Amino acid sequence: MKTLQYILLFVFAFQFSWAQKSYKNYYSEYENIPNYLKSKEEAELFYQLFSKKVLSDYQKEKVYAQTNHVFFKPGEELFYKVSVVNAENNTPSFLSKIVSVEIIDPSGIVVNKRKLQVINGYAKGNFYFPVDVKGGIYKLRVYTNYMQNEVGKNYFEKELTVQKTSSPRILMKLDFPKKGLSAGEEVLADFSLKNLSNDVIPFYQFTYEVYIAGKEVLKNEVSTNKEGKIQLKFNLPKDLETTDVLLNIRVNYDGFKESISRNVPVTLNKVDLFFFPEGGSLANNISTKIAFKALNEFGQPVDVKGELLDENQQKISEFEAYKFGMGKFDFTPRNGKKYFVKILQPNISKLFELPSANDNSVVLNSVIIYGKIILKIQSNEIQNLKLVGNFRNKEVFSKEFSLHQKEVIQLVEKDFPSGICRFTILNKENIPLCERVIYLNKSREMQVKITPNKNSFIPREKVELNIETLDENGKPIAANLGLSVIDDKLWTYADDRQNNIFSWLQMDSEIVGKIEEPSFYFKKDEPKADEALDLVMLTNAYRYFELLPEISDKKLMKFDYEKSNSVYGKVIDDKGKEVEAEVFLMDYGIEPKVLKQNTKNARFYFTDFPSGRDYQLVAKPKNKNQKISIKVLAFHLDGEIMVTENELKSSQKEGKEFEKIEENFKERALEKIQNKTDDKVLLEEKRYYSGKKDSIKTKDIEEVVAIGYGMARKKDVTSSVVSVSRNEINANIVQSLSGRVAGLEVTQNSGIPGNAANIRIRGAASVNGNQPLFVIDGVIVDKVDTNFNTNDIKNISVLKDASATSIYGSKAANGVIIINTIDGIPYNAKKINFSKNNFAYFNISSGYLKNSDTYERVFTYPVYQDTKTLFRDDFRETIYWNPVIQTDKNGKAKVEFYNSDANTTFRMITEGSAYNGLLGRTEKTYAVKSNLQIDAKIPQYITMADQPEIPLVIKNNSDKIKKINLNYYLPKNVELLKKDSLITLKPLENKRLLLSLIANKNTNSNLQISAITDEERETQVLPLKVEPKGFRHFIDFSVNKDTIYNFNVLDRTIDDNTFYRLRIFKNTANKILNDLDRLLEEPHGCFEQTSSTTYPNYFVLQYLKSKGKVDEKLEQKALKNLKNGYNRLVNFETSENGFSLFGSKPANVSLTAFGLLEFNDLKNVINVDEKMIERTKKFVLSKRNPNGTFNLSDYESYGTKTEYYWAKQAYILYALASIGLKNEISKQYEVILNHNKATGDSYQMALLANVAFDLGKKQDYKALTEKLYRKFSENKLKSETNFMEGSGKSLSAEVLALYAISLLKSDEEQLNLTKIIDQLELSDGYYSTQSKVLVLKALSSYYSKYNVNSSNAEPIVKLNGKLLNEEQVFTNDLLKNGQNQLEISYPKGKGLPINFYASYFSLQPPKDENASISMDVNLSQSEVKIGDNVRMNIKIENKENRYLGMITAKIGIPAGLTIQPKLLKDMMEKKDIAYYEIFDNYLVLYWYKLEEKASVNVNLDLKAEFSGKYIGKANKVYEYYKPENYQWKDGVEVKIND
Repeated sequence: MKTLQYILLFVFAFQFSWAQKSYKNYYSEYENIPNYLKSKEEAELFYQLFSKKVLSDYQKEKVYAQTNHVFFKPGEELFYKVSVVNAENNTPSFLSKIVSVEIIDPSGIVVNKRKLQVINGYAKGNFYFPVDVKGGIYKLRVYTNYMQNEVGKNYFEKELTVQKTSSPRILMKLDFPKKGLSAGEEVLADFSLKNLSNDVIPFYQFTYEVYIAGKEVLKNEVSTNKEGKIQLKFNLPKDLETTDVLLNIRVNYDGFKESISRNVPVTLNKVDLFFFPEGGSLANNISTKIAFKALNEFGQPVDVKGELLDENQQKISEFEAYKFGMGKFDFTPRNGKKYFVKILQPNISKLFELPSANDNSVVLNSVIIYGKIILKIQSNEIQNLKLVGNFRNKEVFSKEFSLHQKEVIQLVEKDFPSGICRFTILNKENIPLCERVIYLNKSREMQVKITPNKNSFIPREKVELNIETLDENGKPIAANLGLSVIDDKLWTYADDRQNNIFSWLQMDSEIVGKIEEPSFYFKKDEPKADEALDLVMLTNAYRYFELLPEISDKKLMKFDYEKSNSVYGKVIDDKGKEVEAEVFLMDYGIEPKVLKQNTKNARFYFTDFPSGRDYQLVAKPKNKNQKISIKVLAFHLDGEIMVTENELKSSQKEGKEFEKIEENFKERALEKIQNKTDDKVLLEEKRYYSGKKDSIKTKDIEEVVAIGYGMARKKDVTSSVVSVSRNEINANIVQSLSGRVAGLEVTQNSGIPGNAANIRIRGAASVNGNQPLFVIDGVIVDKVDTNFNTNDIKNISVLKDASATSIYGSKAANGVIIINTIDGIPYNAKKINFSKNNFAYFNISSGYLKNSDTYERVFTYPVYQDTKTLFRDDFRETIYWNPVIQTDKNGKAKVEFYNSDANTTFRMITEGSAYNGLLGRTEKTYAVKSNLQIDAKIPQYITMADQPEIPLVIKNNSDKIKKINLNYYLPKNVELLKKDSLITLKPLENKRLLLSLIANKNTNSNLQISAITDEERETQVLPLKVEPKGFRHFIDFSVNKDTIYNFNVLDRTIDDNTFYRLRIFKNTANKILNDLDRLLEEPHGCFEQTSSTTYPNYFVLQYLKSKGKVDEKLEQKALKNLKNGYNRLVNFETSENGFSLFGSKPANVSLTAFGLLEFNDLKNVINVDEKMIERTKKFVLSKRNPNGTFNLSDYESYGTKTEYYWAKQAYILYALASIGLKNEISKQYEVILNHNKATGDSYQMALLANVAFDLGKKQDYKALTEKLYRKFSENKLKSETNFMEGSGKSLSAEVLALYAISLLKSDEEQLNLTKIIDQLELSDGYYSTQSKVLVLKALSSYYSKYNVNSSNAEPIVKLNGKLLNEEQVFTNDLLKNGQNQLEISYPKGKGLPINFYASYFSLQPPKDENASISMDVNLSQSEVKIGDNVRMNIKIENKENRYLGMITAKIGIPAGLTIQPKLLKDMMEKKDIAYYEIFDNYLVLYWYKLEEKASVNVNLDLKAEFSGKYIGKANKVYEYYKPENYQWKDGVEVKIND
């Protein structure tokens, strides 16, 4: 009967599921349902009913992310797969159900954070890099909440380069096997050469040059060997005094001209040398090995040579580094002697002393020979010792022995796990004496084989891959893999040397500190890999994990495993009385499921169910006649309480100790379930149960599964189920199953139309070949009607095992095919009617579960029906990505996809793990080549001043002579100056042509080139973007009264790029948002900049609220901006509970105060973490000094006598007073006020006026505002700096705004207020982000308090006598060169505010005659050849007697020259720049500060890639917090010859 009840319940639920409510009503129903319990009584009841104690022993997790690529162009998409594994054995972890993924931009800002649901140990995600994204080095960071219990390196990070680039047409690799070279030393450079078919290019001659400090010192021609490789050798000058050495290689092959450059790893005299005796100790007269590591001042490896000296400077032996600055040497110390090391290369005068030896030390040495681990233990004393082997904190070997000078212990390597093992010698007191870390069983891995169906392909051809996984013994093993297929051109160019799945999970995640090129140690074809890996073990500290100090003390985890969804509620009758009931959680996923629970105290609690689908709660009362309803009390409660083993034992005792422990449990639980959070989890589109049991007691919830004609308990369903989703179903059901379900055979009875097909399921208990059982929407049918509409089908499931009979009986002996329709109404069944009064319903949409966006983008690829096409425009870098390929029990899987239009080599990269944790990875390539190949490279950016020459290579890959006609299709206003129309190519011949272009107008279109023969036609489509030349100028003017505004326009470069925009604001909120949009045009990456584009949205909402106006569109825009901004801002919190510009320590106290002020306001309109506000306030208050000041961090104080220091003091005080603090800051107020009385600084005075009012200091407030009044009247509101180092016009506006805000606090009439507001409204576009915030705050406060916009009169606006309309107009006749006049007139002299904004280009740069910052940009050569290295020198100088904060330089790169990411990264590592970004063809360089009267010089090496004449965009340097302090410089020019 119970099963029948479930059947009826499920059918009924389908009929009434979503028709109960509209979505609009549904969402309003959720508004008041929190993710915590408001009532303490309810929280205590939840604790009593559903809490569960979980032992707090730490079970380490690891995460790893596989990505589709590491190099992306704007407009491309990153796809990734995150593996969450049990760290002990690399098997999938079922502990954390959520994993956090962050995308960090080049400045260190988290620009995207997602929480993905983990199913079966993995999660999938993506991130789109917009077309206008800034280029640079991004990072992908992955971690679980539980991992935050650890300190050190446990998060997984991967660098991703984003940059527009033209992929090289020759595959080149260049590396220096020796690092840290010095004067006079020989340089070795390994170079290899392959063509686009991935064939080596043997015996090929090429040229290389060596540059020192930008000047060529060596040029030579050499040839590759038969393997397409060569090791270049040359000597550095003996008198070398710089590390600025560059090797450039130029290759001209097969019609393509390419080059590659790398900085030679030079180190002069700054080397640190670290010694690591094997086992950790030295004993007199006992021979051992000492490992060492040499690093330069930037932490980069130095491959030193040196000699070992005794205390008399006598040489004992020589040594040299083996790899990455690491090496080892034999050493026998003698009693009472000292020993030293002298470095010969590089030549270092300093002597490094070796660690001293002891008589009673124990020495441990090891070696692995033929699978035997030989451990040699030596000492000068007889000792009873114990050898213990540990693998990931678990003992795997132990042996006690008596040491008589020497003991040798042999172990079998294969008896140990694969990975890092620690062998420790302990004395009888169990005190460690020495330890050796060894990597064992490196070869124990899963073998992954990829076999394409062909060795070579043509473009757009279908590719089939057979994938096979075998264990270390060659036996098939089931595995989960991720696969990426990418164009090898860009992959080779990226030259990625970061972690792979082996190096991270098996090594780097357990090693302290940075590992150089971690994937190197797991290269199968690298002869030095094994020895170098052992040196890593010798020279780096091992740490499986280290818990936070507070956890180590309390033995209690601080961060829980992050769970998936939960819902908690109660059942009540129509009078509100609580009643007992059966409650069902119904899952409407692909495989419908139901969880059933009997209420306790009328309460129900379902937990840990997946997202990405809709659910329904259905309640059935115990008393059938009761009318009931469901009241959901909270979502996302976690009933688990972490407890220690001692606590658990104590809780089982009786008496007071038991009561005390239970009370502690209760307090922890209540704090957890009453904590308001704002968790958002992004989930995948399709989710499945992981098989993990529910976290509450299993006897409380019975899981029933919707299958066949009813329900069955899940534990009874053991049959193998294969599903076919709706999008895989075609017009014929049988055809849909054929080929998609393993083991399903379909045969036609005859060729007569209408005859049914025979279906047989292999593995089912097939009797006499009978067909399987068909079940449609719960009803058994003999056969499927041929007229069945397949569009009505939701999914099809096939049960293949004989155990299906446990559900369907003997009828299912031949297997079962289950068809579920979209409506869910039983097939051939009448509609069953139930009375709704017996049940209660509550719909849970997937949109309200733990997710902010249920849409999960799936990688898509085209399916080509034909390899021939009119246009070749598919040049995707990633042509296939599949994060989850599951090989079967035979270790096999098959995938298929289609090639792009590229003639290239494609690289297949796959990695993953077997069910038992065995890891595997492999790479393989295949070539794609068409008979007629056309390939053109084009600069990514061109200006109207450029004359590019586009290289076009035509290749005949066939065995016939081809006569080829060439046609060209160009955008309007682009002219082809030189072209070839007809060429003839012999078999395997190619020809290189140059297409000379010139553009007289800007365009964003494409260029088409067609090659046509009698047999074929190939057309390549290339994007072509031409930008205006010269300098962009702006006019930005706002007003709300009759005005005549005169402005000057310089000679314009081109009229087509001149435009104006007139906006009339119906209310102040619109104007504020308009000003906010202007802010977003500037870089806004750091905490202050992000805050300054977030905070003003709050003023918009406050203004709208004060006016009682409903403008839903404005409100939604402001709220969206606030939420997005807040989600970014919280990522800047440091471990000290403060905030800094880029989220790293130390925290900036004044910036934290700014954040505190902002968060305190934002909590009034959006969900803000109250605990974060509290800890931020605590942090700022903790900085109070006894002398009445605030203690600033070293990098933000710059001495206590500067006004910058006191500006920060005043601002911190202002922020604390603004959030309501009084007595806590009274001493600081008096000290800072007294300082201001002595100096009279207007900025600090305006801040103090606000503080005085907030503290109730009426006399001080009156005195301060009167002083400000006099200063304003006399135009003397002067100040030196604000708390963010801003000055100039921006600071003046800030002071004025603070003055206005202080006046607005008082109810008394303020005569100056209107004048101040009028000045603030007349923005000239020079406000910095910080001052803009205060200006907008002042304006919104003013308009909220006073009804100044009672007039809705719109003005008449004329430009040079011609009427303007409120719209954006491109014009070439209204704006004129020279003087222009804007006339604004209102009916009554005043009305709605307007903003006039114009932009144009001119060859004349904007000028600031009083600029205190200057810049020079020049090229080492103005005329070069393709492949040459071209040096750009950038010099920036501070002319002032003050340091400048946050310097930004925008450098225009001529289109024919290209930036090399590897060289830019070297500049960052050497701290020449703070970081860089790339916007279009602007390289933007950043420095955090520039000292007074100081300058910086940056040398940028560029590659000459495209012939022609080019002019770079204009260059600009400016002070971010004083934007009017800037200088423009003309763009540099270069001519590049072919």
